[in-house]
Amino acid sequence: MKTLRFWGITLMAILLSVNFTSCSDDDEPINIEELEGEWILLHEVYSWDIPGEGTGSEDWNYDFNQPEEGSVKMTITATDEENIYRVSYFFYRESDEDWHYDWGMTVRLEGNKIIDVDYEEDVTEITSLASGRLVLTEKYYEDGTETVVSTYQKKN
Repeated sequence: MKTLRFWGITLMAILLSVNFTSCSDDDEPINIEELEGEWILLHEVYSWDIPGEGTGSEDWNYDFNQPEEGSVKMTITATDEENIYRVSYFFYRESDEDWHYDWGMTVRLEGNKIIDVDYEEDVTEITSLASGRLVLTEKYYEDGTETVVSTYQKKN
């Protein structure tokens, strides 16, 4: 279980430092009011297809109503600048049964793309945003050999 949590935390750290692309329609508008708020990670799938090393995938499920050690909460908040948002990540600690800030970033929303303003090449694709569910797709490296698909549920 500790190995699983280690990989989950490692994946979240990687999310900030990689390049993402997508083949979905970038022209669909995003309802900003629906995007802002608190999101709890429900499911995450990490897959890879690396030449010479093989293919595979790993996935993790989290309970929305009963967070456990390593569960992730993401908050998205508008700033005073147009299309600029603050994204913050929190991890749950069972020792005190509370969420703890881990890291954050400032992003720009362009259509269905979330772009890290500090690292312009780091792009996350919003593949779905409906009925309080947010699905993000992130591809590592320009050739897309590694992908993470994360599903969040909005906390009311």
